[in-house]
Amino acid sequence: MSPDPHSIRVEHELFMRTFFAMQPPVRVMNQFASNLRDIYLDEGDVIFERGQPPRRIYFVVEGTVQMEDAEGLKWVFEARSLVGIGDANLGREHARTATAATDVHLLAVEVDDYFDILEDNFDFARTLLLSTCRRVHQLALGLPPEEVFPKPTERSLEAPWLAVEQLNDVQKLLILRNTDFAERAPIQPLVVLARSAVEKRLAPGDVLFDRGDPLNHVWFVGDGELSVQPEQPKIRGRFQAGSFVLGIAGLGHEESPYRVDVDRESVVVGVPKEALYDMMEDHFGLARQAFAYLSRNNERVRTRLADLGHSNTEDIARKAASPPQSSSALQSQ
Repeated sequence: MSPDPHSIRVEHELFMRTFFAMQPPVRVMNQFASNLRDIYLDEGDVIFERGQPPRRIYFVVEGTVQMEDAEGLKWVFEARSLVGIGDANLGREHARTATAATDVHLLAVEVDDYFDILEDNFDFARTLLLSTCRRVHQLALGLPPEEVFPKPTERSLEAPWLAVEQLNDVQKLLILRNTDFAERAPIQPLVVLARSAVEKRLAPGDVLFDRGDPLNHVWFVGDGELSVQPEQPKIRGRFQAGSFVLGIAGLGHEESPYRVDVDRESVVVGVPKEALYDMMEDHFGLARQAFAYLSRNNERVRTRLADLGHSNTEDIARKAASPPQSSSALQSQ
């Protein structure tokens, strides 16, 4: 007797409701349930191979999935994990081969359908983005203190921002465009964001924001140097020209987990978060770039943890110190 389609759909909706801890709307669950299909694999079966274009994203219902890169570094994903999303976010071929480490039950959704659902439900997409930013930053706290934040890359435009009395909208746009967060983003929403952005001129010894201060803006460095000054743990992070201050931690948190001090004379540009979200909703390509930025950070953290011998990063996330736990239990690649 073949399975009842209605029962299968209900099972899919119940799983998705428990998978996303942020209480997704019924509409979102219905759309996912309409596009999911069950896949059952035996231990050793290949889910996708390195070098293949991403066609599907996989939710792990039961079992364990192992992903291995060209150097042999392994990541392990267990039930309630999302596999294949990183490559889909980055728009590239799979960087790792995914294999069933045990017998597994997966729910698969086509990549295009997945992003259509997010674009059609932006409030859900925003909640997913921000909660996963918090999640990946929590994971990064398992790294050595000096590696929690990415090392700064010098990205100077050789433009004398410090010598300019006040930035105009074009100059703000250039600063935004010079960051790894927005360098691949569509230009039209960046133009609008530049108009809404505020600038700050900071001297050595100034504080951009303190621990616990509201993070109503995302801040980008045009010139100068700033650094994280936490209370606990003793994390070290520097932000220079082209840096997104606090990165995914700054995007995901409503209050700052850290104090950010000014080490050299600096020019920073702040984009109101609400303006950023409005542009993401109107121009979903900008939201896709935010998810790609998140995936690059996720890959950096997980690769380094695997290099340190932590292939199963879930335990690291649970044991890591504050900031507070994310509302999402999602682990993803």
